[in-house]
Amino acid sequence: MKYLTLIISNIFIVLSAVNAQNNKKNITKVFTWEIPACEYKGTYDPKNIRPSNLKNTVVFINLTGSILLETSVAVFKPEDMDRLSMHKLDEEYMEKINKYKSMKVISSPYWEKLKDTIIKALEEEYKLKKSQLRLMLIHQYYKTVSFQVIA
Repeated sequence: MKYLTLIISNIFIVLSAVNAQNNKKNITKVFTWEIPACEYKGTYDPKNIRPSNLKNTVVFINLTGSILLETSVAVFKPEDMDRLSMHKLDEEYMEKINKYKSMKVISSPYWEKLKDTIIKALEEEYKLKKSQLRLMLIHQYYKTVSFQVIA
């Protein structure tokens, strides 16, 4: 929670810095966003920052520290093995990686690094889940194969 508060504070700093760069009287707009426990409000200069970039930045903030892929790669009962699917994992990964890469965030090194970090975390989580799923499926395969002892 402290990390999230720090990130949110940085949003205000970035927005303030962008507004401070222009000595002209700027017309600002209000941007409001929520997390489960709080609602936040800040102002921004629409000439420098698009609302869609702000929304995308909040999406990446909310992804921090969360599980990025929902496809399950484990079962607790052997009869549930049929619900494991490499195709489903691959499909979810491709959908999310394409979506996240196409999202534009606030143009600053801090927010671009956050986006890159989330994308890297998604890639690493995918590799881990794919390896786990392969092991589960290989294990299931060898349980069904019968071997003949050759004497």
